[in-house]
Amino acid sequence: MTLGEVYKDIRRWGLLRIANIAVTRLDPAHRIAWWNMGIAATAQRRWEAAHRAWTALGCRVPTDPGAPEGALICVHPDHGEWVQLLNPALAQILTVPTPDSGHRYGDVVLLDYIVLGAEMYGGQTLPVRNTLGLVGASRFETWYAWITLDADDDGDGWRTAAEGPGVVTQNWMPILGRLTPPAPGLVEPWREQPVEGALLIGIAALDIDCLLKAIKGWLEARPGRNIEQWGLGVGRLGQESGVLSLSA
Repeated sequence: MTLGEVYKDIRRWGLLRIANIAVTRLDPAHRIAWWNMGIAATAQRRWEAAHRAWTALGCRVPTDPGAPEGALICVHPDHGEWVQLLNPALAQILTVPTPDSGHRYGDVVLLDYIVLGAEMYGGQTLPVRNTLGLVGASRFETWYAWITLDADDDGDGWRTAAEGPGVVTQNWMPILGRLTPPAPGLVEPWREQPVEGALLIGIAALDIDCLLKAIKGWLEARPGRNIEQWGLGVGRLGQESGVLSLSA
């Protein structure tokens, strides 16, 4: 492991950038050094320095640091976390990650350059990369709902009835079996299926009013739908997860 990699591991972005500037002066073709320079500059919001690094690597870079570059990648497949690149080391989360990921829909995260593998998403094979930290916190909170449906209800109405301004949903059932078990003694209500056959849905909502409107719309869209249990998974700072009653 190089000194630069040590600085990256301990999140010393200024030292990481300086160390790799020295490397590129000795070897202008050192791609890893340029990557680490771009990562460090992005973490420090030094957009011009980051742009120089991406240009040296031959990466396509948007003129506006906040403009979507368009490429989709996966960062935590076990949590259902897919992101869209804003620049080669910066991405915004497009899905509703499970609470144990520590991330929320809309968070902006810093990415490492290393490709860890590949995952299927929307019929495409996309690369998996690791996150190095949170750059911009989302205003969305992560909620969960265990729902039950009639046998002839495929549940697609959840999206059509619930999604809208301030609400995004995701079916967490396909990733439920991939989750890492919680630490011994840690109680996470969102993991516990309340009744047999219940389906787990993740919901990103800007506030409780948006959430309640979404739940009401979904319940009223078709008879036989029920919310068996719901609660806060990841709130804003200072908020804890837990189980709520629909009468609350």
